[in-house]
Amino acid sequence: MPNSFHNPFHFIPVKKLTIADKKHGLVIDENHNITWGPHAHDQYTDKTFSGRLICKLTTESPIFIGAQQKDGTEPKQVIPFEIDGKPVIPGSTLRGMLSSLSEAASNSALRVLHRDKPLSYRRTMLESLSAVGMIIEQPQIPGEFFLLPLALPTIERRSTRDAFRLPSNYHKMFPNPRLKVLLDGYDWRRQRDGKKLAFASGDIAGKQSYAPRGQHYFMLLNKGWIFQNGEISPHPQLRFPSKKKRDRNGEFDAYLIGQKPLSVPNLKQFIDLEEWNQLPPVDQNKYTRGILRILGAQGRADMPTTKKHELFIPFPDGIGKEPIYRIPQPVIKRFTALADERTEANPQHPYEPLGTRQNRNGQCLKLHHGDIVFFRPNTTGTEVEDISFSSIWRGHAGTVEDYFRAIDVDVLPFTQKRTTVTPAELLFGFVQDEKENDEKSTLAFKGKIRVSFGKIDESFQDNFYDSPVTLKILSSPKPPSPALYFKFSDESEKGDIAKSALKPGKHHPQGRKIYLHHHLEEGITPWKSLKQTELNQKNRIEPLRKGLEFYFHLDFNNLTKWELGLLCYAVRPTDKYRHKIGMGKPLGLGTIRIDPLGLFTIDRSLRYSEKELSTCRYNQSWTCQNVKLPSSYGDEQMAISGGISFDDVQRSFTESMDSDIRNAIQLLGEPQYVTHPVHTPQVAPKDLEEETYCWFVANDVGSGTQWNNNRIDAKNKSLIPLNKDSKVLPLLVRYDWNN
Repeated sequence: MPNSFHNPFHFIPVKKLTIADKKHGLVIDENHNITWGPHAHDQYTDKTFSGRLICKLTTESPIFIGAQQKDGTEPKQVIPFEIDGKPVIPGSTLRGMLSSLSEAASNSALRVLHRDKPLSYRRTMLESLSAVGMIIEQPQIPGEFFLLPLALPTIERRSTRDAFRLPSNYHKMFPNPRLKVLLDGYDWRRQRDGKKLAFASGDIAGKQSYAPRGQHYFMLLNKGWIFQNGEISPHPQLRFPSKKKRDRNGEFDAYLIGQKPLSVPNLKQFIDLEEWNQLPPVDQNKYTRGILRILGAQGRADMPTTKKHELFIPFPDGIGKEPIYRIPQPVIKRFTALADERTEANPQHPYEPLGTRQNRNGQCLKLHHGDIVFFRPNTTGTEVEDISFSSIWRGHAGTVEDYFRAIDVDVLPFTQKRTTVTPAELLFGFVQDEKENDEKSTLAFKGKIRVSFGKIDESFQDNFYDSPVTLKILSSPKPPSPALYFKFSDESEKGDIAKSALKPGKHHPQGRKIYLHHHLEEGITPWKSLKQTELNQKNRIEPLRKGLEFYFHLDFNNLTKWELGLLCYAVRPTDKYRHKIGMGKPLGLGTIRIDPLGLFTIDRSLRYSEKELSTCRYNQSWTCQNVKLPSSYGDEQMAISGGISFDDVQRSFTESMDSDIRNAIQLLGEPQYVTHPVHTPQVAPKDLEEETYCWFVANDVGSGTQWNNNRIDAKNKSLIPLNKDSKVLPLLVRYDWNN
């Protein structure tokens, strides 16, 4: 039985800048110089607007804005922001809210973006790396890495009538092909019983993998299997998967994954160097020298219990004279980015092979000379295309920057590659994200708007807060999660987007995230955690109650009428629009209403004339009907009314606004369009604090996966993008397996 729901957030489109968009920005010349013109701070410019916009903020749901965390508390107790014992809305919070909407409305650059964040995903078995090589550094070429191929990849055979054919891009790298040996025997029952972990096969427990000065080991291996013209003939000592899936013709796909050790009377299958030295030459020649690649499980509590193998890799005399292959810098950069990401998420990840790192202590994992890695060559077999420390390493679908750059370089945070300063950057300022060339100066701009603190109405003397509450864990699905975060750049193209298929240019980010409003019935608190688990990931807060009123103002200088219209639009896009602010927005907190109360402009040239000595500060003003300004705004109360209109100024911006963006802002900001429950994606109606990942699992691997004895299939595979033709907020679907 289907159940529809809204995801807690949706997106406002980000588009390539048009000529009209650039008209209201500033062009950057080829020397990275900008003529600031009327936007400069050193003078007031004719035909621009300076003055003040006064607003009232009303809480329509509980909201919370924190000041600091209290040490030693679990869950973390967050202290609310106050001045002199009364709640205050920080100017930085209001500025961030308004600048974000200004950016979206004007299709300006994203001033804050985690540009270098890798979009990683866990590869499937079919995407895994299986060839083995050794990292080589050469002192005469500092900063470069090379790879010495050691062992063949897993090789597929389509039917019993076919030979095992090595893909052509591996031929050059393996003039002397070698097959790895999988050593079995982890006894996970011993680990579960709290006893020392054992590794049964070959008695390799405690032995270390290869490092530059590592020890060699010796194994009895068959040396007679045939490799000719890229084909490997079947042999009893070659290793295949234990399960073979037959197709409709009775044939089966098979995979050659390695070789098996030999059994020779009176000789051990696996020995170390000391034991090998004690053998007579005739027996020594029966062994193949090699190295151990041991990931190691002891002391790693989160090692998957499905782990079964370690590797013995042939490493015969003379192998060091074989060709090595360059690993391009982009491949190294991608490996490093993924390693850094996993180390940040968990210092135990990624697992470095046992004995190769001493006392890393959570520091990021870097490649070393002598590391054993899995790899894949490029299509011509001349360079290395991908490397990893485990066969099923994380895939890398590029960075966040790659996808936004494919839309337009000018939507990225400011760098030296930019060609335009966008309108929101002129209003709220920017700082160049990085200095890429010492010959060019780093640019920054202060912006032309200052935002005051939001002060509570004097009629509220106490009873500011609701009862303290522990929030549910605040989390979002980890990008790339293409079902939510991405869409096809070609709007006519439909269907699912797999993580491994993501490609900049072919796929675009959905846009700028914005949180939906919840329909809150009296006494309903969807943000409240009902579980006493994972308290170290939760926050305890005392939210401001709904119905409170605050006043704040925005001072502006040298704004064109279009820019002032953009500012007015950001304050109140439509009469029914509601902003979101503070902590817990995806859980239902933070809905506020902003009402513009008065718009006042100053004639700066008149202010420096003799006539100004006997006139009011403001030469034009508009005030909302039947509204009395707070007593703190004395000059504004004395202003002569007329000469300017909030609606007229706002219209100077909205008349040129992109229709897709305008419609998305309205749909996402007006609570009337939220017609169904708002919560994270679910496959079945379970506790919303648990198993929020199942829906994404269903989308990633499809409907064939079994979960809790039920077939999980999210059915609605992705979040439908918004455009000018959208009439309602898109829904997602979960299925109730109990009905």
